[in-house]
Amino acid sequence: MFCKICAKFGRSNQSNQGVWIDRPFTKVKKLFESALKHDQSIGHKQSISMKQASMTCLSDDSRHQSVINQLRSFANEKSISDKDVMVKLFDAAYFLFRNEIAHTTNWEPLIKLLGRMDFSGRIQKFVDNRPRNATYQSTTSVTQILESISFALDEQIVSDLKISLHKFNFFSIMADEETNVQTKQVVSICVRYLCSDKKGIVERFLASSPVPTTDADTICSVIEEACQERDISLKSLAAISFDGASNMSGCRSGVQALLKQRHCPNALFIHCRSHRLQLVLQKAVGENKTIKRILAVLGSFYKLFSMSPKRLHQLMSIEEALGFPQLRAIEPSPTRWLGYELCVKRVLEIYPAVLATLEHLHTDGIDLSSTAGGILLDLRKVSTIFILVVLDDLLRVLARLSKLFQTANENLASAVPITQTIIAYIENYNLEEIHLKCDVIIDQCTNKGISIESDKNGIEIVKKELQLFLSKIAQNLKIRFNDDAMKFLSVQKLFSVNEPEETFSNSFVQGICISAACIKSFEILEELSLFRRWVHHSSHTNMTAKEIINELIFGPNCTVFQAISKLAVVYSLLPLGTATVERSFSTLNRIACAQRNRLDDCHQSCLLRLSSEGPDSESSETTTLMEKAVQHWLTKKRKL
Repeated sequence: MFCKICAKFGRSNQSNQGVWIDRPFTKVKKLFESALKHDQSIGHKQSISMKQASMTCLSDDSRHQSVINQLRSFANEKSISDKDVMVKLFDAAYFLFRNEIAHTTNWEPLIKLLGRMDFSGRIQKFVDNRPRNATYQSTTSVTQILESISFALDEQIVSDLKISLHKFNFFSIMADEETNVQTKQVVSICVRYLCSDKKGIVERFLASSPVPTTDADTICSVIEEACQERDISLKSLAAISFDGASNMSGCRSGVQALLKQRHCPNALFIHCRSHRLQLVLQKAVGENKTIKRILAVLGSFYKLFSMSPKRLHQLMSIEEALGFPQLRAIEPSPTRWLGYELCVKRVLEIYPAVLATLEHLHTDGIDLSSTAGGILLDLRKVSTIFILVVLDDLLRVLARLSKLFQTANENLASAVPITQTIIAYIENYNLEEIHLKCDVIIDQCTNKGISIESDKNGIEIVKKELQLFLSKIAQNLKIRFNDDAMKFLSVQKLFSVNEPEETFSNSFVQGICISAACIKSFEILEELSLFRRWVHHSSHTNMTAKEIINELIFGPNCTVFQAISKLAVVYSLLPLGTATVERSFSTLNRIACAQRNRLDDCHQSCLLRLSSEGPDSESSETTTLMEKAVQHWLTKKRKL
């Protein structure tokens, strides 16, 4: 009885290989014991290994190949296997980048964890078989992976933008500058374009760059370089959106003026609506001493409890004792968009607990007891409660408008109806109805044994001040939201089914084309009659203006009504503001924290791109992105 495996794959240089190999085993009584002993022998295990290696290298298709071809096939299979493992490692690194986790310190432990969790053993085998000069576990390696993934994502964004430009010819730019947490001045650039796949508007982060100074010429050069590196023509700009700083929005020497002079004289400039709304409130507050004083009291209240854990603990203990949820004070930031809205709401939610805590601090005579007493004197008045209730109503409504302004997939026209509605709401605001809401808060305080100071004369004075404050806000909204961009929005009438035909005179069309100089009035007039017949077709009678615009842009009729389709594209690309840019600054400040202060500017920009624009780790798009990133990573000489 022979062992076929040892007979075929055993070492041939041994002259006497013993029983089971060159001599048959004949003792049947000891068959089981001898077979088990042979199975555990070193020679038999080596023969099994040789057989497995042979079967791996010599597949059915490769047994008839030459030795050289067989070696090449084996090398290719190993390369493909190693590449698959690298895709998995890229995916793991992307998880760190996307979730803003420090990658240089967590990369090596993460690889070891993956090796232990991978039941197939491929990752651990890949790591163990690496040469010492290509382990891919160093900080340099993970940084190169970061650069490759960022390059692949940037290439994808630019490719989508170029496809949009090829089809629709226009895009918009939003930009802003800030001093980040590392005291560096940074410019962030975002783009807005039409996406055929999503059939809508897309706003995406494009690039960020540090600047030595924030003058208009420097910032303009940064925008030009970012677009030039990606082969994007600024002549295709439909609109530009910045905040109200003179270096950005100046009509003579600001960034918007320089871009128009050098590249796109017909581009529309949009002053960020959220910034304008904030300016409306700041101006109205600055001109009203009563409101200004109350907001200053809220600021003092926040500082009193935010700077002392002991006082904060007292506040939360009293909240619990009075049956209120344990809530902290919220900072009333005057520079953030509607930063007072949440602060006023929070104070009213726990008003009895606030008064009880202030009274306790004042009577104890501890540090800042006089400050607590001063705040208590103001907050205990009925007139103060009246003002806070009015502010709560007003700021809640304006906060909804602000959130609309921060929406990426809407355009400027969508904000016009709600802006006009809110202006009418403010103008017709009834102060007499506020007494009922005030009585609810006063009853809560008295039921908890907290006294409220009644001041009827103060209420009448406050009503006059509030009426002036409300009228000032409505007036400022009308002034600040009636700029050149708003004149162009009359084009929406063109896409309305219910608009009378008498509206579309030659002067109406010429007025539109003055605002959007990239479109000639005679081109619109040539298509107008046929287009209005198409709008009134029975299939469109129940469609809104927005639906007709989408049908015109993304449907087959864009080739029939070329000039009006062009008008619809420009109309859709008008941004509401720079909210996308501001979000990128928030992301950058989270990334460039004190624990990651050694990140250079290039890698900060890479991490910002992945955090802002990268797909979710669970998304199918991530696998495609990782494969592209590995391809880019392999363009340099690597050892796989």
